[in-house]
Amino acid sequence: MTRCYLSNAIGFEKNAIIQEDITFGKAHYSWKIIANLYETSLSKMGITIKNVKRPEIFQTDIARKTLDVQPGDFHLSIKPIEEIRYFEGIPNYFVCGWEFAEYPDHSIEGNPFYNFQNILKKADKILCWTNYQAQNLQDLNIKAEVLPPAIITDLPSAVQKDSLSPIKAWVFDTMKKPDDIDTVNIFGYNFDNYAEKIKFLAILNPFDKRKNFGAMIEAFHAFAQDRDDVVLFVKIISDEKRFGAIHTNEFLKTKCNIKGQSDNIIFFSDLLSSLDMNTLYSLVDFYLCSSSVEGLNLPIIEAMRFGVVPISTWNSAMGTYLSEHISYPIASAKVRDANSSNILSSYMPFTHYPTTKADVLEALHAAYQDKKQSPSLYQGKSDAAVQLVHNKFGQEAFEAQFHSIIGGDLEQ
Repeated sequence: MTRCYLSNAIGFEKNAIIQEDITFGKAHYSWKIIANLYETSLSKMGITIKNVKRPEIFQTDIARKTLDVQPGDFHLSIKPIEEIRYFEGIPNYFVCGWEFAEYPDHSIEGNPFYNFQNILKKADKILCWTNYQAQNLQDLNIKAEVLPPAIITDLPSAVQKDSLSPIKAWVFDTMKKPDDIDTVNIFGYNFDNYAEKIKFLAILNPFDKRKNFGAMIEAFHAFAQDRDDVVLFVKIISDEKRFGAIHTNEFLKTKCNIKGQSDNIIFFSDLLSSLDMNTLYSLVDFYLCSSSVEGLNLPIIEAMRFGVVPISTWNSAMGTYLSEHISYPIASAKVRDANSSNILSSYMPFTHYPTTKADVLEALHAAYQDKKQSPSLYQGKSDAAVQLVHNKFGQEAFEAQFHSIIGGDLEQ
């Protein structure tokens, strides 16, 4: 039986003494979600998963015997590039979700693990989330294939509006005085209040500059000013210990210099169950994304499997699966500079695609008009979004690609 030695421990998780995992809202948490999806996808194929925190310590035959490594086993590393370590003696496949076209080819600050090209060249193959990464790596003569995990397409039977748990939320209001008390709203059990509205959803970390959070809120605020039939739900990604939805207005006021108030923009940061997230996706009409660059953008794909229509930039990874048939484009400008907001941007320029309030506002108007005046056009995009997720990110697609890319290697 084929076994996969899967390594996805990041940073302190590699320490055997510290029994702690990266949790919701922490840096690199998205990698843990992706790793779980790969593990589920492989397990459904009958492949046994053996987690290994430090693959680099098994350098010799006798060391590998302690793990009972057998012919046909392989190593799959699912983590940021600088965290990847090589597993001697078996095929190595490194998952790549790097969101930029540029890959450093030298050590930075004396750290050889920031020489991304050198690390990736050690793999038998790089498994990329999208064609975007694969093409960028192939341009650097690095062996790369496309193998995203399956975004599970089995929809839960219960996605009723009354199954959404009560959620603490705050409305957009940066006009309050510092000593004013924030009013906590509860939505979920009373979702009927929004039944007649066109509902938009965004999921993001406000501190991630790539999300263009300020431009998104400014645009929607302007868009909603003369409309009472729209609402934007913003799911704030945070650990709730240092930052949460309750702090979002202050963030927008002090960090983005945005002034305004609207009951039609709602922030929440509660950790939701899978059932609640699926229910939320099933209740909204549009997913709003103003990102300047993404490696995959899992939330937009999760939303599409419920027929939610994206209003999004089409840059980086999104440009490989979004089109006019399933989404509304937000214009963005191609820029290569040191303002791309990644860990290495102070050492070299990177390509990203910032957008503006005007760009987001134009896309919102187009989507709203179709939803109101051309419901069949909207429904066509919704149906196409569901089909795309099934065809491109379903279990059948994963298994076919796995056998094509890796199957032959393991049979040799």
